[in-house]
Amino acid sequence: MNIFNSRQEAGFWLAEGLQEYRGSKTTTVVAVSEGGMAIAAEIARILNIALSTAATAPAKALPGTANPTLVFVDDNLIESHALATAIQQLTPTHQGTVLVATPIATLEAVADITPLTDGVCCLYLVDNHAEIEPWYTPPHAESAGPTVSPRT
Repeated sequence: MNIFNSRQEAGFWLAEGLQEYRGSKTTTVVAVSEGGMAIAAEIARILNIALSTAATAPAKALPGTANPTLVFVDDNLIESHALATAIQQLTPTHQGTVLVATPIATLEAVADITPLTDGVCCLYLVDNHAEIEPWYTPPHAESAGPTVSPRT
């Protein structure tokens, strides 16, 4: 059984937890991986905030902002190395807030990444990576539509 029908749906639920950033001109959602892009795009669309990829994300303050917020997004957090590397490379002199948002993560990975951030928004924590696979519909079966309806 899949918990999320798509990565867009996971983005919808993560956006619910990030409502305080709605419409913020100083917040950028940063997709860390290909799987994270669909989630990040949905968060950015719902919250009406900027979207970037780890390859093009701003490493310094955004123009005209004193304390920007960067929200790093991935489709899962099994181990923290790739995400930690992205955060460290993109925020060496960052003066603002650094957050991580992911639909599902292992307890160990969250513990590892937390010291590098100001907070982690995660919908589901699991004990080990073997529990992550059944959480998404396989990518080839996902809908390309950006609209997600909440579950009732």
